[in-house]
Amino acid sequence: MTASFDFRPGVGALPISFGMTVAEVRGVIQSSPRSFKRNFLSKHPLDRFDTLGLFVNYNENGIVEALEFDETGSLASGGRSLCGLSYVEAENTIRSLGGSPSSTDDTVEDTGLGISFYFPDHSDEPEKPAQSVLIAPPSYFDE
Repeated sequence: MTASFDFRPGVGALPISFGMTVAEVRGVIQSSPRSFKRNFLSKHPLDRFDTLGLFVNYNENGIVEALEFDETGSLASGGRSLCGLSYVEAENTIRSLGGSPSSTDDTVEDTGLGISFYFPDHSDEPEKPAQSVLIAPPSYFDE
């Protein structure tokens, strides 16, 4: 199954919106996820849709709080793919979305837009694409 998700700052990656329930997400995706807790601190299992390169993170009440796409994911904005970007491309993409990128050794993000690109190997391999793209409401980044 392939699907394309449309990034909307503060809203989600349509057809998945922040605030949806587990059942609503599974109804929209119509694919069986692997459900598991990422670590011992997790308050609710997340859903991993392997064929979509998508993790759906829920809060303790089973409500979507963040979406994470790996390098195989299909997240786009205005027809432009947001997965598989280089560090510099991620910075430029945030600017093109009207944001101001904040960069560290392993992330490029704009918490106001609710997007964060993760580059765990950036210092060793600066041209390597983002391992994942996390999107969430701006309030998620305050936690």
